[in-house]
Amino acid sequence: MSIIKSLKHAKTCWVSDSRIEQKPWGSERIWAALEGINGKILYLQAGHRNSLKYNTLKNECLFVLEGEVEVEYGSEHSLQDPVMHPFMKTKLGYGQNLNIQSGCPYRIRALTDAQVIEIGTGRGHIGKTIRIEDDYGRA
Repeated sequence: MSIIKSLKHAKTCWVSDSRIEQKPWGSERIWAALEGINGKILYLQAGHRNSLKYNTLKNECLFVLEGEVEVEYGSEHSLQDPVMHPFMKTKLGYGQNLNIQSGCPYRIRALTDAQVIEIGTGRGHIGKTIRIEDDYGRA
């Protein structure tokens, strides 16, 4: 029996399109990857930052492709007890990454024009993104 015939479902490859969403801080190119994984390229304009937010179920990895950013981030307890669990800030440049688990708040500020790849587990319908603070008046 061949390996292909022994599988319940044949595995395959496919091509899909990405889409661009405009944001007040720049834009993002979004694509769906394998089941449960999505990707984005965040194009952040120098001096701008995205919302302070956290995801209820989604884990993310941020990889700096171009430019320099400052990321403010905390643990799952930082919002309830910022004294015992303070927010931290770190600068990231080309080739550096930050891993963010669900429940942990974070915000990215572009120190220069920057491109950041975001890989996340789960798609938009899994869990919620909770926006805590926003420079652009978004709810």
